[in-house]
Amino acid sequence: KEIARQSQVRIELDENALPIQPAVAGACALLERMRRHAQGQGTALIGEVTEGPPGQVHLRTTIGGRRAIEMLAGEQLPRIC
Repeated sequence: KEIARQSQVRIELDENALPIQPAVAGACALLERMRRHAQGQGTALIGEVTEGPPGQVHLRTTIGGRRAIEMLAGEQLPRIC
């Protein structure tokens, strides 16, 4: 969301393409597990920059819908990237 706002673009993410293993699905609400090291050998394309109202991010859901991604409210987690 921050990237879309700062870059004045709209981003649409594909939930089906998010690289989340079943064993860590519950923890993904808080953390996204790093892909088995070796410089991220298991990376995946999870979205694209599209035309549209700037600063928006949308998620294509696994059931075929779309939902807006909003900024986090309250205290943000420390960044590791």
